Amino acid sequence: MGSDLVRATNIRQYVEGRDKEAITPLLGNLGLDLQIYICNFLHPLDILALSRTCTSFKHSTSQRIVWIEALGRVIRSNLIFPPTFPISSMSYAELAMAATAPKRWVTTSSSQRLNADETLLNFEMRSLRDHPACTPLPLDFEFWDIKDVYLVPGGRYMVTFAQEWIAVWDLGVPSIGAKSANGKLIGIAPADVADEYRVHATPDGLGLRIFTETRMHNKLYIFEMYPESDDPKLVRIAFLEGIRARDANFSYFLTEDRLVCLEHDSCILTIWDYILNIWTSWCVKREGPVEREVLVLATGSAIAITHPQGISIWPMPPLTCLTPLFVNDVNPPELAPTLHLEYPGEYVMDHQCILQGLGGWYFGHSASLSTGLYYDVIDPSLSKIRRFQITLNPDLTEGAITLLNTIQMPVLSSNPPSYHSHRICEDTLVACWVRERQGGPGQTIFQAYTASIAPPPCAHPSQTINNLSPLCKYYQEICFCPTSSRLVYLDFTDWGPDIIIVDFDHIS
Repeated sequence: MGSDLVRATNIRQYVEGRDKEAITPLLGNLGLDLQIYICNFLHPLDILALSRTCTSFKHSTSQRIVWIEALGRVIRSNLIFPPTFPISSMSYAELAMAATAPKRWVTTSSSQRLNADETLLNFEMRSLRDHPACTPLPLDFEFWDIKDVYLVPGGRYMVTFAQEWIAVWDLGVPSIGAKSANGKLIGIAPADVADEYRVHATPDGLGLRIFTETRMHNKLYIFEMYPESDDPKLVRIAFLEGIRARDANFSYFLTEDRLVCLEHDSCILTIWDYILNIWTSWCVKREGPVEREVLVLATGSAIAITHPQGISIWPMPPLTCLTPLFVNDVNPPELAPTLHLEYPGEYVMDHQCILQGLGGWYFGHSASLSTGLYYDVIDPSLSKIRRFQITLNPDLTEGAITLLNTIQMPVLSSNPPSYHSHRICEDTLVACWVRERQGGPGQTIFQAYTASIAPPPCAHPSQTINNLSPLCKYYQEICFCPTSSRLVYLDFTDWGPDIIIVDFDHIS
């Protein structure tokens, strides 16, 4: 029976299907070490269910080590930024709250308890500008200057991009008491306004790497910060100027210590190791320019480019410093992909379709093409989202594209929505978009679509769309982190611009 319990994927189903009086004495007589060992195989919600079976397991599941290990598994499976949680100072109850937070969003998103405006019922809002911990700010700091916001997965740290600087904020540990959250500025550095940006973890997982590009001044910046260090500072670690030809269109990705750049018109793909200052370039073998609506999916071992016909794969080549970097009049060699995959069945992507996938955070440091990549093909004309999974073998010689599910989006207006990068949350992928609400221009609504990334019949039974814009008046930029159920947006109120923080996982 003990081996059956360890192999069980859902302790609640195991217990409910058996006589509790028969199994409790047997398992309750196990030593503390064995009971803790069993917990290493269980989901956090199953550990909570196990704690209610008998006094012995109530004692063993209240050990901090059980919840330290459980939270560690949740961090790894959801690719949460590890410094989000000050684990050494958290009680077992706080650890349990943090470990179960991603699953609570999946449950909350499918809840039917909604406000009159169809937003989720329970949330707490606070202002970053008015929070006392937000001061003192630099003398030249203005909320008017902020152009975009990004929540690092985990929900504690936020990056803001402004007219002449970027900044990192500590919004406080989510799910264990939003009212005590700090909301303080912890790092700021000068940089031109960002037309493109990417946020990624350092290879050791403990720091942040932030890439920005400014088209007007033709500059690339890469910054680094370790927010939990004794003296955290946002420092510039790489810089390039004058790489962009006039009117050129680029797509960018960060992976490990490398910046991946795809120039669409010339079909040139460049990989630059900005730490060692070595690089390589090649021409993507295609007829004509690469479409603007593509995804460049990069890991430490391979590069994948999606396009209307399917996806093409190249292994990561060796880098060198022998050829010029980003020289516009140098034509690199043309390189055919080692593998090309087509969409399943009779599906053909329409030219109006939009490709959207996981943000760059999820690639490179702990993701692999062999474990599967996920992305959506959004068809505005039919208001449909098709979710695909790409799987490859380790040597990139075989693979497949699988259609996981299709959802019909509600039609709120004739104008197409603005889509955000996807986020991982437990066994689901959360897609977000901004659409106009029925009633005229300026009335916007921010929505999140939560659906399983497992193919049927294992898929989560609930595919839900939630309105996540409570009390927003004139918000411009917005970002949502489902693993913490935290939303931030740049709002313009009667008192000027402000950043509003909304916690849907608020515990009264």
